[in-house]
Parts: sequence; structure tokens; C-alpha cells
Amino acid sequence: MPSKRNEKELDNYRQTVERLAELDSSEVFSNGRPEHAAIIFSTFLKHAKDRVVIFCQNLSREVFDDPCVLSNLESALDRKVKVEILTQESPAATNFLAKEKSWKEQGLPISLKTAAKGSPVAEVNANFAVADGKAYRFEPKRVKVEAFACMNNPEAAADLVNLFGKMYRAVA
Repeated sequence: MPSKRNEKELDNYRQTVERLAELDSSEVFSNGRPEHAAIIFSTFLKHAKDRVVIFCQNLSREVFDDPCVLSNLESALDRKVKVEILTQESPAATNFLAKEKSWKEQGLPISLKTAAKGSPVAEVNANFAVADGKAYRFEPKRVKVEAFACMNNPEAAADLVNLFGKMYRAVA
């Protein structure tokens, strides 16, 4: 069970990220823990209007089985936000996978692809996500949960979306 201090820190982080999203801020902020990543993804999904792309190692349970992430993902899909996910390994988030199957059966706009082991896409060291072509989270080294994010940088987001598209098309 998280300590009171940890809960307070996470609540402060959540409030900060939410405020940056509401202000459409171009301020870059850091992300140093899986819980922070879950807050960022949850916020992206909560505010998304059009499309979210996610490129990650394996949809970790710590992040993608988070109840807020799942709830905001479902809400985004209900709003017809297109969600495209590309993983480098088999997804680990079992709750996510069960819901993803149901969402697909309902015809909601979600797609999930996994790169073949040893393929160039599977060997990319960075992970990233982009929401609505302007908000992004970038993790330079997937082995460390040390990332930075921004809620409004269309230029950087466009570069990541372009890279995502090339990798997504390269995976069968």
C-alpha cells in the first residue's frame, strides 16, 4: 500500500499534469516513475479529441492496467478517439488485453500491433506517445522510466507521429 507521502506526491503530480493539459501548456515536464507515466497516459486519454498513438516495449501492467488509464481509454474510445498502439514485445497488461478484445468486438476505434522479435521496430530503444498531434511523452531509453512530456508542441509531436506511422506500417 502506498505511503501517505507517496500518495500526496502522486496527487500533486496528477494535479500539475492536469493543469498543464487544461492550459494547453508548452512547458516540458519530467516523468520518473511508472505511476507518473500512468498519470500522463490517463491525462492524454481524458483530453484526447481525435487520435492517440502509443509506441512502447510491452504495455506494462504498472501503467496500462492502471484503473484510471483503463477508464479514460474507454471514455476516449466512446468519444470515437482513434487509439493505435504498437508494442515491441507481447503485451503484459492483462486487464488491458481483456478490455481491448471487448472494445474491438464493439467496433471501437482501437488497434494493437506487436513487432516481430528481432525486427528493426522491436530494437528501437525509445518509447513514446502522442495525443492529438500536439501532446507527447518521450522516453529515450525504454529500460529506464525516465521520460519527459509536453501538452502542446505540435512540431515535436508531428515528428513522433511520422515515426510512429512508418513503424506501424512496417509491422504486419
